[in-house]
Amino acid sequence: MAIIVYSPFNGQPVKVREADVGRAIRDADGRFFYVLPRGDGKGHYGSPTRRGGPEHELRARELADAWEAEHGPVDPETVQTSAPSVTAGPAGPARGMHDATGRRRRNGPLIVAILLLAVVAVMAYMILFGPLSQQAREARQQQQQQPMEHPYPAQPPTDNDQPPPQNDTP
Repeated sequence: MAIIVYSPFNGQPVKVREADVGRAIRDADGRFFYVLPRGDGKGHYGSPTRRGGPEHELRARELADAWEAEHGPVDPETVQTSAPSVTAGPAGPARGMHDATGRRRRNGPLIVAILLLAVVAVMAYMILFGPLSQQAREARQQQQQQPMEHPYPAQPPTDNDQPPPQNDTP
């Protein structure tokens, strides 16, 4: 669930997650502030310091009232996800609400890392145990050094070298 707080620097509304209460948040202008619970327990406010205080809470309320008086009430569905865009309205330039909830991350880099790890694992296997290993190279060298026996001898067979006749009767 999203929370709407106002930046303590310019009063612009910022949409944050409930998990961000007590954490540093960046507003649309790139300045950091902290989301803290109000003293009365009804909502949250933006404070320029981590500890907050009644004076910061009062200033946040004043900035929020000034923003709403100039631009109207905040609609949580009007969310600005990129850099602040300025649009001219009847009361002058106005900005949309800044979305500080974070963007959804893609798994692209994760998939690339897994594929790279798989390629490295296959290469390591081939070098250590497969056809590229030292034992395989030594076996190939031994085969190359041994003279090859020809299936057909250079001299014709003699009577002693001929195989025994085949008996076709069962």
